[in-house]
Amino acid sequence: MLPNGQGAGQILFDIMMHTPDGKSGVGDHGQEGIDIFLEQHQCQQFCHELQLGPLRIPRLNHTHAARLKSVEPAASVDDENNEEEDKEDALEPDELPGFN
Repeated sequence: MLPNGQGAGQILFDIMMHTPDGKSGVGDHGQEGIDIFLEQHQCQQFCHELQLGPLRIPRLNHTHAARLKSVEPAASVDDENNEEEDKEDALEPDELPGFN
């Protein structure tokens, strides 16, 4: 998750990243940072310009956890199938804490 991207034109700087294990570097607040972002996010100009749909968070399972731990993303034949599974496993905002 990249909750604080700032930039000019095509160049991004001051990127903050939250990962479930909180080990990506300075500013990574782990799951707590992800939860806070989810509770506070309101779509604005950039979400609309990027034509992003409603906030949907995939439920982490062993497949997702393995992907998160890999150093380099690997493309596979199963990627299309995984995308469909991700859609099925996604949480709607009203299923998340703080969205009720």
